[in-house]
Amino acid sequence: MKLPNPKRWSGTKLLLAILFILPMPGICQQVSEKVLTKYTQANNLSSYNIRKIVQDRQGFIWIATQDGLNRFDGNQFEIFRKNATGNKALLGVDIRDIIADTANDLVWVLSGEGGLNAISCITGSVVRSVPMQSGDNEDWNISMTMVNAHIWIGSFKGVKVYDITNNRMQQVPVVNQFTIIRDEPFEARHNFSDARGNIWACIT
Repeated sequence: MKLPNPKRWSGTKLLLAILFILPMPGICQQVSEKVLTKYTQANNLSSYNIRKIVQDRQGFIWIATQDGLNRFDGNQFEIFRKNATGNKALLGVDIRDIIADTANDLVWVLSGEGGLNAISCITGSVVRSVPMQSGDNEDWNISMTMVNAHIWIGSFKGVKVYDITNNRMQQVPVVNQFTIIRDEPFEARHNFSDARGNIWACIT
């Protein structure tokens, strides 16, 4: 077998040959095992149908479900629901959205059929209840976002805004270039605020 003349190899080819010959440590992604802990209704989780999860400044995990709100401290679940006694009672059963209000150490809880509740992250007690029944069985709350002291709520019949400071709720028409384009009911599935403080409502 005739070997190639090394003088004809360029520096690049020689370097590549050395790299392939020398043993190299593996650079692939390391495999590690993760332990998953399963929580079920046997652990007092109120429902498998979970809509949203947030964490407050104290480290509690708040879980919005179709059958109440759960607060998890790492060991056990505490349930807030409509038929609860004392300071754990909410206005509705189906919790559609939650917001961690870190400025005031509150969790705002939106139920589909009842209204809005505020729960203290410090005491774990319901401290405010804002009923939102409109007399229309088809008007369910769906989503919400918070900007400063206002909570914008999307529902099957439009957008509402709750003024936390003045404890006042009002309906908001959808406008286009300062002209109302929809003053009849419309379905606002999702809303959010951008960096400029604008509220975006996704309507069907």
